[in-house]
Amino acid sequence: MLILSHLYWTRQKSYSDIRDNLPGISEKMLSQQLKELEKDALITKKIVSRKPYRVLYALTPTGKELAPLYRSASKWGVNYLKANGIDYVQDQHLYK
Repeated sequence: MLILSHLYWTRQKSYSDIRDNLPGISEKMLSQQLKELEKDALITKKIVSRKPYRVLYALTPTGKELAPLYRSASKWGVNYLKANGIDYVQDQHLYK
């Protein structure tokens, strides 16, 4: 859900951008999740360069159909942070 949501809000991201936004995820787990999402036709993988190897991930039309879910989860998260007195900008290090 987090990977899909990040891609919804940013349109496309590199592997390292996705990794940096998922605290505590291992390289192996992230690679597995990205492969599964690609296999499920929710994301696409575009190879930008071979040396150095660089790819960009984006939502497919099917992945974009879940937009109401991403917006709802984001709204809930913002409300949760506000209700608990958490300043995301000040406390970003907690979520990286």
